[in-house]
Amino acid sequence: MPSNQPPPPETAVEKTASPSVAQEILAQRFTKLKHKTLYVNLEYEEIAPLFKEAQLSFISQMFKFCDQQGLTAPFKPSAVPEPSTPSSESAQTKELYREIARKTHPDRTSGLSPSEIEARGCLYQEACEGKKNGDFQAILKVALELNIQPKHLTSWDLEEMEKAIDALAAKIHTIKNDLMWQWYYCNPEDQEKIFKKLTEECNPIGDGTNS
Repeated sequence: MPSNQPPPPETAVEKTASPSVAQEILAQRFTKLKHKTLYVNLEYEEIAPLFKEAQLSFISQMFKFCDQQGLTAPFKPSAVPEPSTPSSESAQTKELYREIARKTHPDRTSGLSPSEIEARGCLYQEACEGKKNGDFQAILKVALELNIQPKHLTSWDLEEMEKAIDALAAKIHTIKNDLMWQWYYCNPEDQEKIFKKLTEECNPIGDGTNS
């Protein structure tokens, strides 16, 4: 949410409960979303490089198959889907970024081991990239890894977390349903069946019909 816009409207929890009770309820909800956020990020970080490997293998083997059959390739590969990022920067994002900067600043890491200093430096770079792109999810991920929790939770912040989780989960779903991903985990016989199906209507090389 841009800083020059009014704050988001209060939800039922914040309207009906006292501030302390509302924060307790929101904190419980935040804890659940925190675990979901960490899990979905870990899953995406695990399968994204595997999907790139699957794409490269699929493309290489498909062109090899087409060359052996004297056929033109049926299609061009699609790009690996990336998680979407919001375009605005909320007050919560700024607060988390400031706390990240404090925990990763050289003055605060001088007593840590070299590996921990390097790890915190990498986290700081992730947070900087997230701030540059207005990516609340990226900054939140770094904050959670540093055990930083927002000081004042709002329902709007938690809704943004849920949206980010859903968006990344959708990317994971897209990858797992991609033909290249499914082909990669097939046995060789089924992989060849997929290639034969894909090239049923392909023209011979040099025909000029397919582009």
